[in-house]
Amino acid sequence: IRSDGSSRFGQDKRFGFFPSASAGWRFIEEEGVKDLNWLSDGKLRFSLGSTGNESIGGYTSRGEFTLGTNYLDFSGASPTVMPNASLTWETTHQYNLGLELGFLQNRILFSADAYLKRTSDLLYNVPLPSTTGFDYVTRNIGAIENRGLEFSLQTRNLQGAFKWNTNINVSLNRNKVTSLP
Repeated sequence: IRSDGSSRFGQDKRFGFFPSASAGWRFIEEEGVKDLNWLSDGKLRFSLGSTGNESIGGYTSRGEFTLGTNYLDFSGASPTVMPNASLTWETTHQYNLGLELGFLQNRILFSADAYLKRTSDLLYNVPLPSTTGFDYVTRNIGAIENRGLEFSLQTRNLQGAFKWNTNINVSLNRNKVTSLP
């Protein structure tokens, strides 16, 4: 369990908690499977976890001011970033299921992964009317989902004075904005 704090957020929203866990099962060590001569490795794995994102300006939740002079040559301060004390962590939850197989004394290695990644409370700059004096305000709005598959094949074709290895990787990803006002 991870706890992160950031002064970029409001007083009550500074800390985020991001747990994760994983488990694996090496089924190659099970009775009936370990005697298969052609299968040299076998593992099934699962993981889940959360991460946080704080990629906003240093004083976005409090607002910023710029010192300078106006068109009449008067010195002063003017606001440049609209404050938003309710900003909080953008959070991503990810789930992963994987399979690893080794064949012929691990000369051929295959792995497959399926994942689901959901991001919520996106940190997004929302445009504002120019009459407000600001271009935008940063808010937590929207959600994104990524689903995908990854496949990897590694082979050791020749070993000796001349070595030949092959690596093939194929990935599929679907990205979808699930909420954006």
